Amino acid sequence: DSMTGAGILPGDVVIVRRQEKAETGDVIVALVGDEATVKTLRRRGRRIELVPANPAYPVLIPRSEEHTSELQS
Repeated sequence: DSMTGAGILPGDVVIVRRQEKAETGDVIVALVGDEATVKTLRRRGRRIELVPANPAYPVLIPRSEEHTSELQS
C-alpha cells in the first residue's frame, strides 16, 4: 500500500513497459536488491530516491551499486 496516494491499491495489477530513460516524477518499477518496487522517481543531483505515495512509508535511497544503468542515464 505504499502507492495508495497515486491510486495504485493493494491487489491492483501494474502493467509496465521498459523504456530507456525515466525522469523525476515518473512512476517506475525498480529492482532494489532482489525486490521489485513501484515508486515515484526523484533525482537529487547524482542520488536517486524512490518515493512512496503514502506518507507511512520511507523514501528509499538505493546504494549506488544497486542503481541500474537505465536510472543512471
